[in-house]
Amino acid sequence: MTRERGSELAEYQPAVNGVHARHGTLLVPHAEPTRVFTGFRGLPRWLGERKMGRGEATSLVHNPRAHAPRRRGLEVMSFNVFHSAVRRKAFLEYFELLEAEDRIPDVLALQETNQPLTLLLARRHGYHFGYFGRELQGSIRFLNGKCVLSRHPIVEAVHFTFAVDEQERYLAIHHREDIFKLGPGELNEDRGAMRVTLEVGHALVDVYSVHLTLGDAIINADQLRQLTGLVRTRPNLGAAVLGDFNANLNLLLERGKAKPGERTGSVETYHERYGRLPTGTMDAAGDEGVRRALRALDAAAPDVFERAPTHVLLPGHRKVTPLEARKALLGGADQLDTDTVWRLMDIADGATLALDPLPDGTRPATGKRFDSVFATAQLKPLGVELDRTTGSSDHTPVRVRFAL
Repeated sequence: MTRERGSELAEYQPAVNGVHARHGTLLVPHAEPTRVFTGFRGLPRWLGERKMGRGEATSLVHNPRAHAPRRRGLEVMSFNVFHSAVRRKAFLEYFELLEAEDRIPDVLALQETNQPLTLLLARRHGYHFGYFGRELQGSIRFLNGKCVLSRHPIVEAVHFTFAVDEQERYLAIHHREDIFKLGPGELNEDRGAMRVTLEVGHALVDVYSVHLTLGDAIINADQLRQLTGLVRTRPNLGAAVLGDFNANLNLLLERGKAKPGERTGSVETYHERYGRLPTGTMDAAGDEGVRRALRALDAAAPDVFERAPTHVLLPGHRKVTPLEARKALLGGADQLDTDTVWRLMDIADGATLALDPLPDGTRPATGKRFDSVFATAQLKPLGVELDRTTGSSDHTPVRVRFAL
């Protein structure tokens, strides 16, 4: 749901943390302090049901037993692991399989993770890492955990908590009473970006793990602008921006009909392709402010989707490209069963969001590409993979290989 900025406030409550402030008309993210550890001893203890940690500082951990990178250049994966990997067995089995098949990424950006899971992956698979998360503590807002795990040495790690106009948060919550009743989550929590600086060969590269707000277009757009500002402040470093943007990254335009064989590129073409299917998830990219902010990020660090050879990996190691899926749809979708059409539609548009099956057992298409990787000009994408072989999350892992 969207609304006009500057709507009249009723019983407005002030900011909870008191750390966010306006700078002119722009919101400025808050850089959290960092504590550095060699090995795993002395790490802050986690607490609470979801084990995020106290959120007092970013933990930068140099692992003396980190494995060497598998590949030359830079290989990254972004993965929203779904509430600290509640499907834990499937999640851990997925990474064991990646390791066994020599496909485990050298750099892993996770969202919705927690301290114990991050530590477990670092120990098992030989990563350094930067982590930040925060439990709900009195008047302190909850913040879902984010991390970057890396086999390349980490020079610096810092978490930036996005500033929120608390008037806008108040309005957003009271426009969505269902979310307000859920407690610490979505609109009633903070979001941010973890940035680590890696030593990749002889180059320094920034890698961001990003998690933006779902459920309100104004807040989502504000966070996109803050993120773009962070990337632009370091023009001499290559940067890869990975994460869950909670907006359909294909929809940069309001109007425009897709040519045959192209992916959905506007709100108009999305409605033409998907109609009013029960997608079940709000999408901030229906708002022009979000689309404008996405275009600004794309100008600073272009989206890698289909800038290099791209495929969707299916069970059985079957690879299907978006172009192949579009050709199959153009060649006679009316001859295919509904489930096949929906699978092809999601491959065609690089959808990364999965939905629960309908009563008849079929799983609807979403057409929603919430997860991706953006990269500055210093990084050249060589290949992009959306891995649909794991059901351990409601999001799809996205993997990209870069030359520097």
